[in-house]
Amino acid sequence: MNLFYRCRFFLFNNKVKNRGRGNKVVTNSASAKACTILFNGNNNTVILGESASLRGCLIIMSGDDHVLEIGAHTSIYKSNIAFEDHHCLISIGDYTTIQENGGISAVEPYSKIIIGKRCMFSVDVDIRNTDSHSIIKLDTGERINPGKNIFIDDKVWLGAYVQVLKGVSIGNNSIVGIRSLVTKDIPSHALAVGVPAKVIKTNVDWREERI
Repeated sequence: MNLFYRCRFFLFNNKVKNRGRGNKVVTNSASAKACTILFNGNNNTVILGESASLRGCLIIMSGDDHVLEIGAHTSIYKSNIAFEDHHCLISIGDYTTIQENGGISAVEPYSKIIIGKRCMFSVDVDIRNTDSHSIIKLDTGERINPGKNIFIDDKVWLGAYVQVLKGVSIGNNSIVGIRSLVTKDIPSHALAVGVPAKVIKTNVDWREERI
């Protein structure tokens, strides 16, 4: 961590708890206030992009060789980002905004959650690539619910209380309505709502401002 940005990082009530070795935080010119980064493992990396803004966030990296990439000018408010196992990647693109009580969890080895640029996530959005616990087939003892990667393309709007589950891809410029549960892929330029979420309109786009 550059000395100037390191000093600025700790000046604003941020904490790094390091229970391992080889862990690092790259702050660039990001602004963070009242955030906690907890390393429970080795060789983990947090990269905060240029002019990114984090407020009251909790980042937990349990295990080894994880990477968190937060893009330039991205804003995250009072949300949690968590890793388990090893070699997981969470990447959040430039100019994306994540509102209060968001949760992003990458669990299971070599898994990925990729979020594109200029996405807009409302409050209480939950994104997880795993069921966390194992479901076992009785006759073979085989686990039948492995984790799967999640890909959210550029300029996706997730409404309040949306949940995105493992193995899902959401295409660019799409909208997912409030309290929806995304269990299957959503194409680009689509509006999806419901539990589980279903596409109800296609060939649509969205803007942040009301017109």
